Formats: sequence, C-alpha cells, structure tokens
Amino acid sequence: MIKKILVNFILSCCLFIPVFSGCTPVTPKNETIYENATSIPEKEQTFRHLVPIEDMNISIKLSIPIEWNNDLRLGKAISMEVENTSDNNFKYPFIEGPKVYAYIDENWIEIENSANYVGTFENIVKAHSFLIAGVAPNPPQLDKEIELRIVLTGHLVDENGNELKRAGAYIDINLGP
Repeated sequence: MIKKILVNFILSCCLFIPVFSGCTPVTPKNETIYENATSIPEKEQTFRHLVPIEDMNISIKLSIPIEWNNDLRLGKAISMEVENTSDNNFKYPFIEGPKVYAYIDENWIEIENSANYVGTFENIVKAHSFLIAGVAPNPPQLDKEIELRIVLTGHLVDENGNELKRAGAYIDINLGP
C-alpha cells in the first residue's frame, strides 16, 4: 500500500513539473522585463542611451487601436492614442510631435516625421485621460518592410504647470511597402 502511494506521488510530481517549468510570464508589448542590466538586449541598451528616460511606458502609453484601421504601409500617416495613466498632467512639445526611429543595421536612426503640426507650442494630456496624435514617417527605404519605433517624450507636470519629471512612451511597428 505504501509503495502504491509513493508511486502515485512520484507520478503526480512528474506530471506537474513539466507543466510548471514550461510556464512563461505574459508581458505586454513595449513593457519588457529584464532581470538585470546584463540581460538587456543590445538593441534596447542603444535605445536607452538615445532616449534616457526612466519613466518610459509607465505613466504614458501609446497605442494604435485596431478599430481605427490604420494603413501600416510606408508613406502613410499613422494615428495613435496617447494615454496618461498618471495622477499628473503630461506636457509635450506639440510643434515637434512624436519622433520616429528606424532600426537599420543594428542602430536606431531618427527619420523624418513629415507630419505638419499646427497649434500651440505645448500640448497637455490631462491626468487619467487620452488624446489623439499622429505621425507621418518618411523612412529612407520604401521598397521593403522596416521596423519603426515611435517615441513621444515630455514632462509630467503639477496643477500649476511645474515640471516634475521627464516621461514618455514608445510603440514599435513594422511598416510594409
């Protein structure tokens, strides 16, 4: 009887171990979790040096809702949602708009955003709200798919407009010809 219980226990452990060892955490896009600095891919390390903001994709989120039917092809404008999930307002330079980087030959290269922004110098996204932004990437390669990172940076500000800290968000997309 003891042998039968022991065999059942061992078999049940053997069945559970592979199930748990194969589990992987689900991480939302653009919120990659790295255990330590040595595990950060070179691509991300390069980007962190280019855009050194600690509050990236934390207080501010960029998304491209599917129902907006963006045409993700080269030469087309892209509309995005800018969501402020913080308790503070988010201020960014409206005239510049989001920056667009292409990952070419293992380097992030800023490319032209040919969108024309008209309006005030700064735009403010209220705490816990969102607004619409857009870009018109003009990459050097129009004949093949290209990996782009759209980046919006600014400052979290208090109710008086005083800057508290830099913040921003990015979203990665692949544009086809």
